[in-house]
Amino acid sequence: MHNLLETIMRIVNTVVEEEPLPLNIIEASHFWTYYIAVMDSIAFEEAGLNISDDTELKQLLKESESLCLKQAHHIEQIMRENGIKLPRVSEPKPFTDSKYIPEGVKLTGEELSNGLAIKFASMASFGATAATMSIRADVRKMWMGFLVEVLTFDIKLKSTMRKREWLNMPPAYKPA
Repeated sequence: MHNLLETIMRIVNTVVEEEPLPLNIIEASHFWTYYIAVMDSIAFEEAGLNISDDTELKQLLKESESLCLKQAHHIEQIMRENGIKLPRVSEPKPFTDSKYIPEGVKLTGEELSNGLAIKFASMASFGATAATMSIRADVRKMWMGFLVEVLTFDIKLKSTMRKREWLNMPPAYKPA
């Protein structure tokens, strides 16, 4: 899998534009929408870090938050450079000790990990769509890099979810 992604990135890196075109409306829309999704994921991760006492899950939430922050800052920089207004997003969540949150209010490890998995599935899907619809090579390359990062984390997340029996598995397909 890793070699395949490296091969794709090598191909993407060979395309060089003489002079980058201005962002088009579709590329700008993709930045705006993905930024909202990543910032929403960060809010979820911050809340999860406040809720969970599970060391392994907290490590995944921290890794996810770090990845999302990196991508958000990159997109934010591009949006500012191109005059794209930043959308409203969730405010950062303050740190709290999970012992002050009643048990019935806390999400379980299964709920937190599946919520994170859904967010990363949508980020991967949206990033792939944005990459294929991008006209500018540098923008396409950025989306491909984001996709590799998201998929790499998702593999680790799903592995942990399977090990911990948190993964919601659909039923096996049995043709009639």
